[in-house]
Amino acid sequence: MKQGLYNPDAIFRATFNNEATEVRNEGTVTNVTFDKGGAYFSNAANSKIEYFHQYFKTVRIICTLDSTTEDIFKLSSTHSISANAGTLSATGFSSPSIYVNGVLSSTISTNKVEIVISTSTLINANDIILGRIINSLNGSVDLVEFYRRKLNEYEVLNLFERKTFVQESLGSDLLDIDSRMGVISERTGKSLTNTNVNINKTGSYTSMKFDGVGSKLDTGADMIGSKGVTVYGWVKFHPSILDYSRIMSNLKLEARYRIGGQIDFSSDGSTLTSSSLGSIEFNKLTFLSLTRDTDGTVNFYIGDKDTPPTLSGSADQDSGTPTEGFSNIIVGNRQDGSKALDGIIPFIKVKEQILTLQELTQIWSSTKHKV
Repeated sequence: MKQGLYNPDAIFRATFNNEATEVRNEGTVTNVTFDKGGAYFSNAANSKIEYFHQYFKTVRIICTLDSTTEDIFKLSSTHSISANAGTLSATGFSSPSIYVNGVLSSTISTNKVEIVISTSTLINANDIILGRIINSLNGSVDLVEFYRRKLNEYEVLNLFERKTFVQESLGSDLLDIDSRMGVISERTGKSLTNTNVNINKTGSYTSMKFDGVGSKLDTGADMIGSKGVTVYGWVKFHPSILDYSRIMSNLKLEARYRIGGQIDFSSDGSTLTSSSLGSIEFNKLTFLSLTRDTDGTVNFYIGDKDTPPTLSGSADQDSGTPTEGFSNIIVGNRQDGSKALDGIIPFIKVKEQILTLQELTQIWSSTKHKV
């Protein structure tokens, strides 16, 4: 089996280099040893790793079993993956496609194997336990990945052969600005014009720092226009922020901070929608997301590092008729520099699709320990 490569489109990934890595993944480790990129489980009642909540349609596991009768993974009270006398089963999955070493198969051995379970039904997995279920896992695990969508047979084979990466299919990315690697990059290939936006480092993580005076990022185009979109990212507002400071603007689409701790949004430059009063706190990383349909219907979903996103403000608010902007999309200000944001943004993203609250919760879950 070839050495695995990092897949940037997996929504969750555990690689088992050491216990600290799993703790950063919000895993709770009990009586598991780590060596050379593997997690080693013993046939004992308390040998396990427990993870946080996930939504997914595909799970991928690379493991070595000490016998062909093993409980491998409990994904919820009703979903589990196990082997019995050399036959792999996925209990609770709706019409699952089961792959072993890149091909449709349910036959498993004690050699190192790559297992993929894929289904078209979104799975809400809480109580995720790798290791101890009933018979206990006695062996080692090298990799666990979750994907938000069902992978097809060619993608599974390519993953096994390490020929290509799986590409996320949740709509196209219109804008993807990220600073978590210590530089400000636009990952869809757009050329940013940076005016006084610097890098801020807190602990191990970096963010874009907007100075509240004239800093801004000009994306060079209005890629949103009248499209149905989801905007999401992490933000932290400083107490010195001015009323109506812009998170994003094209002089028609206006996403702005309002004193009192809420977000306003307009699609036509005049019709306002708002999140709940007090939904935004100063000096606190906030997961801010909103959906804007092609008819201007807007919903806000807001959370923080401890609380998943929930609907904020009234559902299905009218933000006016979406139209082309009067300027490029500007992040952290208006085009004339008059409404500068004071705060930090680790990343901000715009997708040409209306994501569900479940999908936004998954994004929140997979990013909250990386900002």
